[in-house]
Amino acid sequence: MTGLDYLQAMVAGKRPGAPLASLLSIRLVEARHGYVRLEGVAEERYTNPAGTIHGGWTATLLDSAAALAAYSTLPAGKTSTTADLHLHCLRPIAPDGGVLTGEGSVIHAGRTLILAQSRVVDGTGRLLAHATSTCMVLDLKERSR
Repeated sequence: MTGLDYLQAMVAGKRPGAPLASLLSIRLVEARHGYVRLEGVAEERYTNPAGTIHGGWTATLLDSAAALAAYSTLPAGKTSTTADLHLHCLRPIAPDGGVLTGEGSVIHAGRTLILAQSRVVDGTGRLLAHATSTCMVLDLKERSR
């Protein structure tokens, strides 16, 4: 399957999502070539000692969106993984159980590296966090070594 075929099968419930995503209440809801949309629920169990959503949860939503957008561009036999993630948290996120949207889009898809960006917005479209990511392209055969 191509990366996009696999992601669309996940959206349709025909392939499982990542175990970490279900643990963190994050799910893939849309996948197109070079673009994905995820939803994450900002639950109290993801808070830091200050009482806001932990930056690691936000980073996971950003990383997942960028990495899956990159994956959506890959042909069969290829996979990708994050090589670099640079993020900016712009506002604190309240643990109110609200659904946040994580969007990822590809800026440039090369043969060995893919540059992507992602953003997290609240229900009103207000930008909460932004990231850029470089993903390395791998052969599936090499990944199993």
